Amino acid sequence: MRPRSLLDALMVLGGVALLAVLALVQNQDRGESPSAFSTYDFGRNGYAALFDMLHRENVVAGQFERPIGLLDRTVRTLVVSASAPSEESAGLSRGDADALHAWVQAGGILVILGRPAIGDAKLKVPSTRAMRRTVRSARVAKSLAAARARRVAGAFDEAFATLTKRRISAQLVAAGKNVAIRYSFGRGTIVAITDPSVFSNSNLARADNARYAYALLASGPVAFDERVHGYARDRSFWAALPPPVRIAVALTIAIVALALLGANWRFAPPLLPDARDERDSSAYIESMARLLQRGRAAPRAIRDCAEPVARALRARAGARPQASLEALRELDALGRLERPSDFELVRAGRLSAQLRKDLE
Repeated sequence: MRPRSLLDALMVLGGVALLAVLALVQNQDRGESPSAFSTYDFGRNGYAALFDMLHRENVVAGQFERPIGLLDRTVRTLVVSASAPSEESAGLSRGDADALHAWVQAGGILVILGRPAIGDAKLKVPSTRAMRRTVRSARVAKSLAAARARRVAGAFDEAFATLTKRRISAQLVAAGKNVAIRYSFGRGTIVAITDPSVFSNSNLARADNARYAYALLASGPVAFDERVHGYARDRSFWAALPPPVRIAVALTIAIVALALLGANWRFAPPLLPDARDERDSSAYIESMARLLQRGRAAPRAIRDCAEPVARALRARAGARPQASLEALRELDALGRLERPSDFELVRAGRLSAQLRKDLE
């Protein structure tokens, strides 16, 4: 064989091998992806169709992703489903299991689909036994005549053991075995179904499955526990605080912020200290004048100020300044007044002080 022909043959074989690999990868991609019994799942096992149906029928339904201890008391029915075979779930913690136990006893309705790890012993869920073969449909009990459903499709591999003397009523019967039961628990109710695919997207298209789901959940409000499927949403520290504590923290932060703002931001000119009040003799004279005025002693005070100064000035030898003589005449005139005013009293005091300085 020529080298050119050998090269062409190798290229053809390589192309065929590449096409085979691409076809294999495409077939693997078309394989069915894992599906969980969750309202977020639109696959075969998901409950997205059930969630949408409840909303269309005006049933209040929500997806609960927080710990059971934070379950709102307004929720009437809680749906907890088992994990799909390909899905790993740690189940409920001990605290959540205790909270679920208390919630049901207080009057809640718990719907258990499959065998989720939620503490069956504490909730007194009867044990199950494997059936001889998988049964694809179950008969609806006569007690659910209002549901208008006859046979519910599913894949029933397990059935509950023989019912005890407790008041447990069968809801679904497959091959003579009870695959769905209902019983009272405290003031609440527990409904347990061995097959979680009864409400799956693939089976809810059947009319009887939809009717049975509506009859079971229509009393609402309904919450689907999504935390067991990995959709967890925890509360922050701030959200966990009670409202009074939040208000106290907010007020404390506001006070600290105002204090820092007031200490570092100037809103007005600086406040200067008052100037020192350096008083002279006139302040003493004015205060004495006010005191004498309150005692109605103004005329006497003027005379007491004028007479000593006048005697001393007259007895002084030598020439007298013209200003002193004028001040003395004015002081004598003020002393002869019967009801001097405040101004005249102060004037007399100032003249007396001036004349005393002239005599020194």
